[in-house]
Amino acid sequence: MKHSLRISLWALGCALLAVSAARGADNTVTVPVILPLTGPAALIGSAEQQSFQVLEKEVNRAGGIRNRPLHFNFLDDQGNPQVAVQLFNSAIGNGMQVVIGGAFSATCKATAPLAEQNNVLFYCLSPAIRPPAGGYVFTANYHPNDLLAKMLEYFRNRGLTRMAILLGTDATGQEVDTNVQTMLAQPQLKGVQVVALDHFDPSAVSIAAQMAKISAARPQALAVWAAGGIPTVFRALHDSGLDIPVAISPAFMLYTVMKQWADVLPTHLYFAQGKWSAYLSNGSGPGEVGHFYDAMKRSGIAPDVGSDLGWDPASIVIGALRTVGPDAKASQIHAYIEGLHGFSGTNGNYDFRSRDQRGDSLSSVVVTEWSQAKNTWVLAPGS
Repeated sequence: MKHSLRISLWALGCALLAVSAARGADNTVTVPVILPLTGPAALIGSAEQQSFQVLEKEVNRAGGIRNRPLHFNFLDDQGNPQVAVQLFNSAIGNGMQVVIGGAFSATCKATAPLAEQNNVLFYCLSPAIRPPAGGYVFTANYHPNDLLAKMLEYFRNRGLTRMAILLGTDATGQEVDTNVQTMLAQPQLKGVQVVALDHFDPSAVSIAAQMAKISAARPQALAVWAAGGIPTVFRALHDSGLDIPVAISPAFMLYTVMKQWADVLPTHLYFAQGKWSAYLSNGSGPGEVGHFYDAMKRSGIAPDVGSDLGWDPASIVIGALRTVGPDAKASQIHAYIEGLHGFSGTNGNYDFRSRDQRGDSLSSVVVTEWSQAKNTWVLAPGS
């Protein structure tokens, strides 16, 4: 344990030095990006880092930020909220005006108050938070409740109304849990019956008991929402013999997850995501979607949700720095984003005048299904 702690503290010290060193590069426009690059959340953090690196190349190839090079300075929070807070405080202390990061809601919720207290622009990459209107915190993608509602609506429209819901006891699962009844009261979900609602610890090695309860309720489809533990759910489903359509959080829309757990994936596995996912099977698309896919191809990357999550937030921040200036204050970047509308990103069309600090419209959400035969996600029938 002491050895592990020494390694963690050493890694944190290196990261803090990196913040200071980056600040000293006079001509470079540096944006700190706090991600889980090691630890249990490294799969998503590493995928997001790769996307930022591709975007950095694209921006600099096109002249950077007003002819100054852009650099994303990656800081490893190890998926630990306490480490994220230390890194964020260091960035503030070094005069950084904007910070991107927070792959999961727990780290975002820990650092968001610092952004508000210090008037530092923070763009959180976890969708599972609801920042206060007009504040200095913005959040990426779609809230889990909205995506879960889209999935239930999709199942309902396919004639599947007896639903089971399995939620993690982590921050993401809890965020959904507190809003389930409100979500189910929406008109588009009329007729949906939740026949089983259970919870699981994402760190558990077995959830056989929960799966037995769900099986006994005879659901027609299952929705699982958590920030971790999904492979355990796959194994439990496989072992139980329950073969029904399954929807899970798009945080696991990763090729690494699909490949690693191919032998226990549900027959029909669904994800609700932004418009970029509608073009996965052909690797092309209109506008910014096309730019996203072209950039990934140039770097030899098959994009998944890890590639997408940071693309729009980083592009929006870059747009602010190009418009207001590379040395813009957080207040100026904040004002730019609050007034931004008509930006067509990979997830949809953004209008931050909605004051929800998210900006994107649910009208752009599509449902995809994992295809074992094609080894990618395809647009689900009727989506």
